[in-house]
Amino acid sequence: MIATAHPGRLGDALYALPTIKVLCDSYKQKADFYTSQYCEPMRRLVERQSYINKFYVAPNYVVDNFGCGAQPWYVPIDGTLYTASFQLGFRYTPDTALPVFIGNCMGIQVGRVEYEYNDFKTLDEPYIVIAPRGNTSFRNLFCDVVRKSPYESVIIGGPNDYINKGLDATGVDLLETLTWISKARAFIGLMSSQLALANGFDLPKLVPHDGMSWDMRHVIYSPTNHYFVNPTAEEILSYI
Repeated sequence: MIATAHPGRLGDALYALPTIKVLCDSYKQKADFYTSQYCEPMRRLVERQSYINKFYVAPNYVVDNFGCGAQPWYVPIDGTLYTASFQLGFRYTPDTALPVFIGNCMGIQVGRVEYEYNDFKTLDEPYIVIAPRGNTSFRNLFCDVVRKSPYESVIIGGPNDYINKGLDATGVDLLETLTWISKARAFIGLMSSQLALANGFDLPKLVPHDGMSWDMRHVIYSPTNHYFVNPTAEEILSYI
């Protein structure tokens, strides 16, 4: 067995999974995954991956700050229990897309983000998923998208992310959220753990931002990822 660790945040830790998979393939062993209490919502999703053995919240680790991901970057592991152990937290500010950066820190190349997930019941009709990440300056945009979309809108995210519009699927387990995303026509939302989930699929991912608050070196670029500076609802919906 090998041990892997990433302290969080949720999206950052999710982006560690491609590296963990490559490490498991290389060692031909499963991995235990260690993280902070902050990442407890990932437990079922992480343990659903066939290359993961167990998910552990390290009892002697406390997040001090989120200045560069979660810090301290080092999660204590008893290395005597494992063939090898790997710390995947951010020792310095990432300078490229996060999955690639984590792999590079281990000296390996990673493939695309992929998740193994369950087939939960969603909707029989076409729908889009919206991840507003709470009451931000983009709330009116998301409400406008719900109002103008020709498809049902399903709101996903944490328990406080619902915007009082659309079908409420917030606060559900991340593993169940994966199924909502997998069957959607498009993902619309801010940069967050929900986008990290959506990046496991080839659907259009339509991401508004203000052109100032996010480091655009960290995002995944692909033909299905579209990043807009202060767009209108019409601009967003034209990509669906």
